[in-house]
Amino acid sequence: MTDQLNVDAFLEQARSYDKASSSPIGYYIRNAQTRQLSHPLPVLRAREIDEWSRSIDYRSLLKRATQMSVEENVYLAFVSFYNMI
Repeated sequence: MTDQLNVDAFLEQARSYDKASSSPIGYYIRNAQTRQLSHPLPVLRAREIDEWSRSIDYRSLLKRATQMSVEENVYLAFVSFYNMI
């Protein structure tokens, strides 16, 4: 099923949803549709993830994870080398 998902079209749907709900009537309709939901609509969640993936916070997190991975690999190499001696 994932091979059938068009991410760009999905995000465009989120932008359209936001645009439609930018008017007072659209805002009211959106709230009426989503008020009883326990989670946001998938299309809105996808938009939030897309926005977050372009944020400075996300890039910082990736940078730290990469640094941790490098440090962990150096440590594991050291431990492996030490165990061989």
